[in-house]
Amino acid sequence: MLVIGIDIEPGTSPRSPEGGRYAVAVLRDSRVEGILRSVKIREVLQLAKKRKASYLAVDNPYELAADSRDLLNFLRDLPYGTRLVCPTWSKRHGFRQLKRVAAEYGIQLPQKPSPEEAAIAVAKLALLGVGGVIDARLGYTRIKVARCRSSKPGGSSSARWGRRLAAICQSVVREIVSVLSEKGYDFDAYYRRAKGGLRSAVINVYSTDNFLLRIPKLYATDGVSIEVYRPFTRELVIRPLQEEDDAAACKRPVVVGVDAGMTTGLCVSTLTGEILILESYKHASRTDILQRIMSVGEPVLFAVDVPNPPGNVLKLASAFGVKVFKPDRPLTTREKAEICEKALSKEMLSYKPRNTHERDALAAVVKALDHYSPVFEKAEARAREVGASIPADIIRAGVIQGKSVDSIISEWTRVPSAMELPTPVEEHERKTRDTGEARKLRKEVEDMRRIIRLLEAEIQRLKEENTQLREKIYGFKSEVEKDIEIKKLKGLLRRYQQKVTLLQARVAQLEKQVEEERKVQLELSRRRVYLAKYISKLTRRHLVELIGAVGLSEGDIICIGDGAGAGKLAVCMLADYHPLVVVFFRNMPPSYSLAPLTQRGIRVCETGKEIGVVRGHLAFLDSNDMKTIMESIEGRNKRRSPEELLIEIVSEYRRKLTLEA
Repeated sequence: MLVIGIDIEPGTSPRSPEGGRYAVAVLRDSRVEGILRSVKIREVLQLAKKRKASYLAVDNPYELAADSRDLLNFLRDLPYGTRLVCPTWSKRHGFRQLKRVAAEYGIQLPQKPSPEEAAIAVAKLALLGVGGVIDARLGYTRIKVARCRSSKPGGSSSARWGRRLAAICQSVVREIVSVLSEKGYDFDAYYRRAKGGLRSAVINVYSTDNFLLRIPKLYATDGVSIEVYRPFTRELVIRPLQEEDDAAACKRPVVVGVDAGMTTGLCVSTLTGEILILESYKHASRTDILQRIMSVGEPVLFAVDVPNPPGNVLKLASAFGVKVFKPDRPLTTREKAEICEKALSKEMLSYKPRNTHERDALAAVVKALDHYSPVFEKAEARAREVGASIPADIIRAGVIQGKSVDSIISEWTRVPSAMELPTPVEEHERKTRDTGEARKLRKEVEDMRRIIRLLEAEIQRLKEENTQLREKIYGFKSEVEKDIEIKKLKGLLRRYQQKVTLLQARVAQLEKQVEEERKVQLELSRRRVYLAKYISKLTRRHLVELIGAVGLSEGDIICIGDGAGAGKLAVCMLADYHPLVVVFFRNMPPSYSLAPLTQRGIRVCETGKEIGVVRGHLAFLDSNDMKTIMESIEGRNKRRSPEELLIEIVSEYRRKLTLEA
């Protein structure tokens, strides 16, 4: 731990135009690394930032500033991670003299110590955990803008009236935000949108300027209410340093996921995937979020679920000096839900997110850890290869910060070299040597700290082992799910095989039919074939199908499979096409039903059996089939009844009369 002790030099003051000048002592683990003289306050801040000091110790805080306002500004300028410590303060006694406090802890000072001696003394006391930490609680101003009129009930015009109020509210908010930006105020704005504009807005301005209190009068508008108030005030707070050390001992690098908006979702996770915080806050200020994050760890990475991080998140990240992880494209709702289910299955958290804001923040953290996971594994494998026992959090934090694995290992295993000190400092060290009791207590403290470090390393190892076991359990669950999926696929395969068997049988049947057709065609090609039209029954529907398929014209041979049920309309329809002959294979209708055919001189006969080869609406007849048809026609003419002859004579007579007329 590095501590910088400072003490103002005689004859200088922070109230003077030139400012104060200070003696500075730099200590690392009770060893003086250097002493500087006549240093300005800005140079002290630069040194603290460059050396990454944990404490900046001073016996009187008002040696740094002229008044409380200047001291607040000084605290605001302190580098992140550096705390202002006053070893002369205690919760029980308040402020006391430096010489008296130093004597209680075995540090002997002369009657009038020099600024260098005082700087070394306050630094040593800070290392021992003596005194209190001075902090500033900066207040801010909150501006709330909302509609102050209701749009219900309003009949048919209520929707239009609601859109008008939303547009007015949006216009007022834009004017306020524009003025705040022009005047250089630092602020966060949260909007609640409505159709046509805004329903309400909350603006947290990180300032207590009195100008902000005049905003309601400057932008008063009919239909919109503007409320300005200060949730907190600016004040100095002193806390015991020992409490700060206890809190700092539990600090660890964390990844922070933020879903900014009117309701802010916050998720804080360790670098090994343990969820520490999953909460949401309405109208949260940046200060509240920072304090909540710092209560559990030190951020090394912020994460969002959209490629363009909101301005609030960028400001939070800049406060800690870390980068922001952002995906290449916005995460979909389905992807976020799957990520949350994955986190629950790996037992990263014990309960589901309560709302969409917590879900989005959790998804951003898990996505960031998955992105860096391959790099983490390579870095940890490299550390194991060289035999360096480094906690996983340290390695992963260094990787995220862009450090190489070798530099992380060298920083962890580096032993600081002793520096030569000036002769006056050596003399001072000899004079201020601790008593035997103080040395004994310090040795016990060092032993306890060493035990704590060993226990922390063991805890980290057990956590890593726990994570590996959880991953194995997750792998076993995946294998069980795979077995279930394999069973489903096997059942599906059996059904497909049955379908394939049926299709193969159908293919064989069709191939057999094709072979038979080929034989028939081959047989027909060897003989003289007559083409006839075929229908299975003599009905209007069958005739329409025949005409649509192959057509029907005068002089055709018509073959009919079964003449039973032949209708008069169908016979007349067939007669209109004047076929050459109509052949019934069986069940020829009676003579009076066939009169429309015989009256037109169309021959009709019945073979009593199927002849030729029928394919669809076509019948292929050979010479033998035609001979059978002719014999049937001749036999029918011989067997004609007197009624048929009379009908034929009358029909012929009528035809002649028609021709003569």
